[in-house]
Amino acid sequence: MTLSILIVHYKTFGLTQQALWSYFEAYPDIPIYVVENASNDHSLAALEALKSEILTLHILPQSQNLHHGPGMDFGIRSIRSDYILLLDSDCILYKKGLIEALLQTAQQEDAYLVGHLQMVDKDGFDDRSGEIAYIHPHCALLHRQEYLTLPPFEKHGAPCLKNQIAAQQKGFVKADFKVQDFNYHIGRGTVRTEGYGLGVKGKMKSLLRKSKKLFSVKH
Repeated sequence: MTLSILIVHYKTFGLTQQALWSYFEAYPDIPIYVVENASNDHSLAALEALKSEILTLHILPQSQNLHHGPGMDFGIRSIRSDYILLLDSDCILYKKGLIEALLQTAQQEDAYLVGHLQMVDKDGFDDRSGEIAYIHPHCALLHRQEYLTLPPFEKHGAPCLKNQIAAQQKGFVKADFKVQDFNYHIGRGTVRTEGYGLGVKGKMKSLLRKSKKLFSVKH
């Protein structure tokens, strides 16, 4: 059984550096892979420089911005580990034992994904009455071989949605785990400055959803 850590990076070196150090200090023997999404700043050079200090760091540079979902897919297909810990670049490990606990849960429940589970609707928006159980990929343990039998992560506000719908249909187990007890997720680290990059259609869908939610609250 092997495990690696995967982070997709785009123009958030300050945040990514925090994530890298927090995990490397706790797990100095676990390989960490960073998909560098063709940031048009100093990111690639800065990440390469970190390799002299974070000895398990591997950079997977891209010639264009794949965006988050396809970036994760590229990393998953490039890494050969049995399990991959998916991390957003704005995560900080503040308590040891996370990876051990995730692995134990994955093996005990024979789980495809382990992480924070929430119910969402068909568009990936939070919905307690939704029918789709969604593991948020900001900090989640994934079984690589099962992933390869499913639709790839995609460019979407909920990049793992189609993948997890297919997993649900196949009967793959998605195990809920309180990653927040170990991992602090700042939230919207890349989105705050760069957006989702989903174009006009994606923005309109999001605005429509928000307006419907606001209307339902008022009435």
